[in-house]
Amino acid sequence: CIMRVLANDRRCPMTRRPLEPQQLIPCPGFTGILNTSSVICHNGDQNQQCNWKGAYGTYSLHYESCPFKQVNCIHCTGRMCQYALPGHLNNCPKIEVECS
Repeated sequence: CIMRVLANDRRCPMTRRPLEPQQLIPCPGFTGILNTSSVICHNGDQNQQCNWKGAYGTYSLHYESCPFKQVNCIHCTGRMCQYALPGHLNNCPKIEVECS
């Protein structure tokens, strides 16, 4: 999250002194604690939510394949859960079809 802060303001949020991203030093002890911390997935929509729970260090792997991850239809730009995309593509009003 510090990288998001520095993208808008190149100062340390604690000391308010100038700070550049290359000055940051990872803390191995904290990284180990963080990676084993339990987290939950917040993907979903008004109908269904993902119920995945696991270690923070494995969340990025889960996120990529999460059926509840929000995706956009490339034809109509509608937004939906990844699991709903195949069904939507069968009925998307913006998909061009060949005339017979």
